[in-house]
This record gives sequence, C-alpha cells and structure tokens, in this order.
Amino acid sequence: MKKKLIILIIFILGCSNLLFSKSNIKFLTLDNITGESLKYRFSFFIFRKAAVVKLNFKHIKDNLFEATLKGQTKGVVGMFTAFRKDIYISKMFYDNNSKRLIPYEFTKMTQIGSKIRKSIYKFDYKKNVIIKTKEKYKNSKLTSKKVYEIKINPPVDDYLTLAYNFRLGVFGFPDKNHSLKIKVLPEKKKKQRFIEIFFIKEKKDKIKLKAKIVKDIVKTKRNEVYGIITKDMLPVKGILPGVPIFGDIKAYLIALQYLN
Repeated sequence: MKKKLIILIIFILGCSNLLFSKSNIKFLTLDNITGESLKYRFSFFIFRKAAVVKLNFKHIKDNLFEATLKGQTKGVVGMFTAFRKDIYISKMFYDNNSKRLIPYEFTKMTQIGSKIRKSIYKFDYKKNVIIKTKEKYKNSKLTSKKVYEIKINPPVDDYLTLAYNFRLGVFGFPDKNHSLKIKVLPEKKKKQRFIEIFFIKEKKDKIKLKAKIVKDIVKTKRNEVYGIITKDMLPVKGILPGVPIFGDIKAYLIALQYLN
C-alpha cells in the first residue's frame, strides 16, 4: 500500500502548475520551491491517518539541489505494516541551457521491520546509461546485492525530479483537447515508460487532473491517479481510486512551510 501512497503524493506535487488556462498559468521558479516543505496525511476507509509523508526541496551549493520524500504508516495501519518507512532522495543539478533540473543520482528505500530494500540509480550521461544497484538488508546486514545497467535516451527523470520539473514548467501544460505524455524512470528489461496527464475540470479556484500511470508503478482498477490543485499552484489533495483491498486512498495537504 505504501508504494501507492508515495506515487500519489508525487503526482499531486508534480501537477501543481499544470492545466490552467493560458491566461492564468504561472510557472514556478527555483526561488519559489527552494526551502519548501510539504506535509500530507493519507487516509482510507475509517483510517483518517493511515500515513504521513513529508517532502523537502533544498539548495546544496552552486547549481546542485536535493529533493527528499519521507513517509511512514501510522496508528493501527502502522501496527499491521510494521510501521513501514519509505524514503526517496533525488540529487540533481539545474541546467541553464535547457532550463530544467537534471538528476544524477536517485535513491529509494523501504524499511519494514528489520528488513530494508534499497535501489540506487546513478546517471551516466556520457554512456547514456543508468547504473542501478539493488540491495537487501536484514537486521542491518547486507543479504543481497545486484548491479546492472539500463540504457536511457535522455532526458529521463526520476519521480521527484519529474515532479519538480512539472512545477517549473519544463513540460508545458495540457488543455481540454490535448494530454501531456512524459517519460518516467525506466527499469531493467522494461520498455520506455510514460505518465500521461489529462485535464478534467476547473471549478472556482481549483483544478482537477487525471494521470494514467503504467501498471508496474501503480496497480489499481484503471491505473489512474487524480489530483486537485489551487490556482496559486498548491497541490491540496490526491485520490488513488479502486486500490485492491483498501478502496480509495486519499491524500490531504496539512502543512506548508519554508526551511532555511
């Protein structure tokens, strides 16, 4: 379940400046997102606080930046999932020529009890490959390690870099007649994967969006995610409908602050 929560939060974060009419669209800048910290609460069925996810974006030095996502299940759901933790870390640089963030290392880690699964993606743009390292730990001891290469056709973003590039306006925006199809991080022996984003409706100060996501990222009845954003480009709600066993999983923004 937690992987689905993570994908949901990345989607609503990334779509925060898409799909406005051309007269209203206002893309963000690095200054807008640097130091930003967002906190989301997830719920399903009777569980109002099934998990909490925090997202931070910070400047490291020069043109280097880092985005971090940390999530953990809570309460009764936490008890039944061994208080599962998920961490995504994206290290990237800003390219002034293309006006976009470009990842050079992406890490995702899941901890359930004493077991840890970690994947590290290192981008080699001279060879146009990603060097992926998969590790498994139990009781802090390494039990398995695999290293292999994945061919890429740049630009290719990891999930977090893709989300922030959305907000910077790198991919433009879809409208009522045209969707937006974007490459997503490939995996071993998988064809190039895409996320396709559609405009649903605009009501007062909010916009509703839909994304079609490939099956190996999220498995629901229709592999769809919905997001709701305000016109000041703040993602406030996400919905992952029809998740087996859990039903509809929802995410709500509960805190926004800026860190030094």
